[in-house]
Amino acid sequence: MIFVTLGTDEHPFARLVQELDRLVGERKIRERVVVQRGFTPYSGKNLETHEILAFGELVKFIKKARVVITHGGPGSIALCLAHGKIPIVVPRDPKLGEIVDDHQLKFVRFLEKKGSIVAVYQVEDLERIIREYRASEAKYDFQKRTKEFLEKFENLLAERGLL
Repeated sequence: MIFVTLGTDEHPFARLVQELDRLVGERKIRERVVVQRGFTPYSGKNLETHEILAFGELVKFIKKARVVITHGGPGSIALCLAHGKIPIVVPRDPKLGEIVDDHQLKFVRFLEKKGSIVAVYQVEDLERIIREYRASEAKYDFQKRTKEFLEKFENLLAERGLL
């Protein structure tokens, strides 16, 4: 199962949901795709979608999923990492009205350089990235990488007096 979370930002993120719907409809993705779409009105024809999930349900889907795709929200990314998942992250783009500024783009680039996530900047690349991710899943030591990321993240927060 592929689980997708778009968080709870009030801006729609239709381009990601539309691309996933297309990939499932064309049978390029042949497994169940569950989407927590937040305030994105587009729900697709080929996806199982939920507007908002209770926190416990969200965690259950993350744990159960073979692949987790998320927007670039720090909370959503951290939740994936905390549960041993290296997420595929598609940052929202302010130029497309998906968010108010470019903080997700900056954060995703930062994490991508650290090797903590798999970034996708153009949804047209999603099919290839999912295929490559599947082929390399065995190479990821999710627990080790998650622990390292969380330690670095906590240290960064502590250095800035936020913890």
